[in-house]
Amino acid sequence: MLSAMFIRAVIVVSMLVAVAAILGGLVLLLQRPWWPSVVFQTGQRPRAYAPWLIGTFAAVAVLGYTFLGGAGLAVATLLWFILAPAVIVPRATKAAWNADTEEQRTAALAVRNRVRLAARQSKLDGTECWNQYVLDRARAERQAEYQPPGAG
Repeated sequence: MLSAMFIRAVIVVSMLVAVAAILGGLVLLLQRPWWPSVVFQTGQRPRAYAPWLIGTFAAVAVLGYTFLGGAGLAVATLLWFILAPAVIVPRATKAAWNADTEEQRTAALAVRNRVRLAARQSKLDGTECWNQYVLDRARAERQAEYQPPGAG
């Protein structure tokens, strides 16, 4: 039988981990406010991120259950919701980059370079993927479809 002191220690550690996960998630969300948008945009490409989504959830759930038992699943789920974008978004962005054509990449690069020019930053050369690629790609599509009022 487990001692009451050990059970209290496990509960306290679980609570500390949950609080740290919540605070860490808030910090990450405040540092990178574009993450929810990227996750939504990558949701339009389910083949690009679904394996990582399922794999990371399974890994975190198994680890949480292994170390914390039944309460570990709740903590693991909370951790996964907060930390999964850090794992999934870069891989989904790279997968989208690899799946797109050169014309699509060039259009997204033009959008990103306009933004960087306005911010007085150096232009990207477009040889590799950047963090906001999926958003820039969607913005380029919208700009290509835009018809000014009265032009139609």
